Amino acid sequence: MPADKRNEDTPDHISLFPGDTKIPLRPSGIDIKDPPEPDILDLVLQTGIHDTRNLLGAALGVELTILEGDNLTLQQRQDLEQFFRAARLASEILNATMSLMREKKGQFRLDRKHFELSPVIKDIIETHHCGQRFIVDVCPDAELVFGDQYNISRVLSNLIGNAIKYSPSAERITISVINVIGTIMIKIIDKGDGLPKDVDLFHPYAHGKQTNHGWGLGLAYCKMICEKHGGRITAVNNRFGKGSCLTIYLPPSTQL
Repeated sequence: MPADKRNEDTPDHISLFPGDTKIPLRPSGIDIKDPPEPDILDLVLQTGIHDTRNLLGAALGVELTILEGDNLTLQQRQDLEQFFRAARLASEILNATMSLMREKKGQFRLDRKHFELSPVIKDIIETHHCGQRFIVDVCPDAELVFGDQYNISRVLSNLIGNAIKYSPSAERITISVINVIGTIMIKIIDKGDGLPKDVDLFHPYAHGKQTNHGWGLGLAYCKMICEKHGGRITAVNNRFGKGSCLTIYLPPSTQL
């Protein structure tokens, strides 16, 4: 029953017997309201995302089995690799959406631990199954990171995936990790079309006016994860030549 209707129809006092003092049913000045109803749209959205992630996970679970088969033609292999890249991208978009929804509700938490960056970067590059050439340089004193490995991996996968998507296949992508006075800096440099100047790339609905490229939830999620770790992320166009440079700054592990 709506709160205003119930308050209108329900008496404020009762008497047990005629002539008795009236007994208040509720303290004066307090408006008793019905408990808030669950957000049905939000519930449907979360359920849909969860079920879709499960379906994509099932598809990606057979990726290696299919691609390692000997009976595929070159064209079939290329088509399947493109399919699995699209499925992986869709999965990452859904993961980013869920993380941003949890953060908005104050339910997002990090699971911090020490881990090495080199194996994570290597796995991401191999998982994308692309013919792109990479230069990876991780300084020994920047190898160990203290943070949420799953979410930092998703951030790196998003940025590396964007670099692959927007770079010519013949161009190299550079990934460097250095330690600057304790701060871990991860740079991902590509030779693509560069970044638009007409949009806030880290806004959830970012989309350049001069291109058909959409950055959307991916970079908003990356920004949120970096800030949750006490760091930040920047995106600039290369000063010399084409392409862009995205940099992640993570605080020293001893300070976390």
